[in-house]
Amino acid sequence: MRYRESISNRSELIPLVDKIKFKIAPDENLDYFDSVVFAKDPASQENFVENNSSFTGHLFLEKPLSPSIESHSGSLDLLIQSQTNFSVAYIFKYLDWHECVQAAVSVSHLEIIWDVRRHPQSNWKSDANLGGGLSAFYFVHFAPLFTFLNIPLESCELQIEADCIHFSYAGVHPKKLAITLRSDSTVTPKFRVEFVADGSRQLFESDTPFGPQGSPMNADSRIGVLSKYLAANFQKSDIEESIKLEQMALNIRRALSK
Repeated sequence: MRYRESISNRSELIPLVDKIKFKIAPDENLDYFDSVVFAKDPASQENFVENNSSFTGHLFLEKPLSPSIESHSGSLDLLIQSQTNFSVAYIFKYLDWHECVQAAVSVSHLEIIWDVRRHPQSNWKSDANLGGGLSAFYFVHFAPLFTFLNIPLESCELQIEADCIHFSYAGVHPKKLAITLRSDSTVTPKFRVEFVADGSRQLFESDTPFGPQGSPMNADSRIGVLSKYLAANFQKSDIEESIKLEQMALNIRRALSK
């Protein structure tokens, strides 16, 4: 099966191959499972949520929840009304720099620069109509940060171009927040976070948000942080927190669409 072959070709996943049960098609009845991880495109996920909102276990979903803002709102309403136990993979929350910001008593300055290499046009991740693009696929990663800092989106300044989003906010905590997200087919990927917390300057810099620069070839630097995310939500999850994060992600998409 192609998924077994794909995992077997990933050096960081090889130890997991013998622990996975591969099936030709998913079971129609999910009641056999304590949790389900869904990792496909937004349109497929929208259909999956619609058909499985009554699942009594935990649904681990991907971002964005659905392709369009309207369908995103509808999927979230369905999850809330069905009281579905769910979480969405906003894994920035489990990164070192994010945890430092959360632990700080006072943050006076926070600046993030994120350069990403654009996906091919044939990939849904490049198509805003399919749930891709800078706002829906990338910028919503900041939903946990905005939720924690209680950022009022209506009071923020936005400069939006085809290949760049610049976001800025001036308040109390933090006094200044600036995020620049840029995309290009030839750009050298970079993720840089600089902030002053409790009077101390902190700097995190890498080629991706998820790991140290120069990760081994064919290794996914997200594995460690995804493990933290799954472990944090597998035994006990905060549904109210999941709803808050998803409402913020939806509001971010709305703000960036104006």
